[in-house]
Amino acid sequence: TGELHYINAGHEPPMIFRNQGDTELLDITGGVVGLFPGANYRVETTTLNPGDLIFTYTDGVNEAKNEAGEQFNEDRILQAAVTGNNDVNSFLRLMLDAVREFRGEADQSDDITMLALKYLSPSEPD
Repeated sequence: TGELHYINAGHEPPMIFRNQGDTELLDITGGVVGLFPGANYRVETTTLNPGDLIFTYTDGVNEAKNEAGEQFNEDRILQAAVTGNNDVNSFLRLMLDAVREFRGEADQSDDITMLALKYLSPSEPD
């Protein structure tokens, strides 16, 4: 059905790059796991359409710094995604290349972990 139920426990908000060209940021639904005893997390729901791509990442992506100390940030993620397509392997390569190019000779200060998932229609091949 494309219905997606999710919980985001304090991580960077995942992005959905819609097949039609729109972008949606998923809500953060609670604080960091283990940081707040007794924390509650709400479950959110969205609907994916065939061809939609979900992108999630650690803060080593958006907080990557260049030699001037500027961060890569969410706007640069969105800009890099616009130039790509929604094939997951190409998307991830494009994003990693954009972060590395932005960083230049500056040291990598954190891990860079990314995950991209594409929702396929039931009739679409893997």
